[in-house]
Amino acid sequence: MSGLSTKSLASWRKAHGFGILDIISPRGEYFLVETRAMNDPADFKAWAEMSEPRLREYLVERGLSDSDVDEAIQLSREWATTITGLHTFP
Repeated sequence: MSGLSTKSLASWRKAHGFGILDIISPRGEYFLVETRAMNDPADFKAWAEMSEPRLREYLVERGLSDSDVDEAIQLSREWATTITGLHTFP
């Protein structure tokens, strides 16, 4: 996909009931996944850190097709967040 995405993470979250964030940090790429549907995004206990293979498995378990999984990961990468410090979520 080239250019800017017409989809937002917020619209994906609304359509699927949970959110996915792609984090690029000094230790590499990982995904934060909202594990309790539609909670307050500031509630870090509602988010789980996952590698890409684990995220793919999780999304299939939630009923997404392979193409929907690819689209979700691509969208989260388009909106990736880069952090410069080492931070782990509780």
